[in-house]
Amino acid sequence: MTLQRMLEREVLDWEMRLLKRETIKPTSAARAMVDDCVRPQHDILLGILRELTPNTEPLSRLQQLAFSIIGQCLHYRSAGEFVALLVPASDLERHFGIESLAEHITRFSLGGIAYYHLPSDRPTTQAPRSPAGESWTGTPFNPAHS
Repeated sequence: MTLQRMLEREVLDWEMRLLKRETIKPTSAARAMVDDCVRPQHDILLGILRELTPNTEPLSRLQQLAFSIIGQCLHYRSAGEFVALLVPASDLERHFGIESLAEHITRFSLGGIAYYHLPSDRPTTQAPRSPAGESWTGTPFNPAHS
């Protein structure tokens, strides 16, 4: 499911509650939904992640990366009204629309994927590189400096 489809569609309150319940405690209905709707999209995302990561990356790592991306999308979908309590209305329109969020999630995820694959002996203050070897701009987060 694309971010656009997730955010554009008006979901009735009962639909959202049902989806959350099925996510927490899946029934046979959830299995059918996963097989028919979710798995094909998930497989597409795994294929994209396979292209962005080293060929040696195990499927379990690709799934972790996929769920991190999906989690961001789900957050904006399910917490939209809560986000609106924290963000001024003028910023919501400019910075939290579908295109802006899609760009943010893409950039954030690509940066994380590139940074994630740095050798563990490399200092955390060194700028990460993209999967293509290009330097990323900005300063990576270093917990030692927070």
